[in-house]
Amino acid sequence: MNEKERLPEKNGFPDPLKSNCSKCEKDFFIKFVVSRQNYSQKNSLDYWSGKEEDENQKICNSCLKKLYYDKPAYWKTITDLRKRNLLRNYINTGFLK
Repeated sequence: MNEKERLPEKNGFPDPLKSNCSKCEKDFFIKFVVSRQNYSQKNSLDYWSGKEEDENQKICNSCLKKLYYDKPAYWKTITDLRKRNLLRNYINTGFLK
């Protein structure tokens, strides 16, 4: 993704990365996860689908929720049961705002 921009670092940790949603084309930020020492995979479409063709495609929280509620597309895109359960948990706990 060529349009990633880093914000200035605060408190010694990298600030969120600016990214562009591959579905709705809106800009959003991906948070840095301290425990993983990397940026969150939640907004990476290839994390959910496991498909190489989805590599480097980012998806915002709003579009991720829309995917979850569009069951035929959800079942086709996310085939791993563990990841389906994880996304369902994110939706039900309000983790995706």
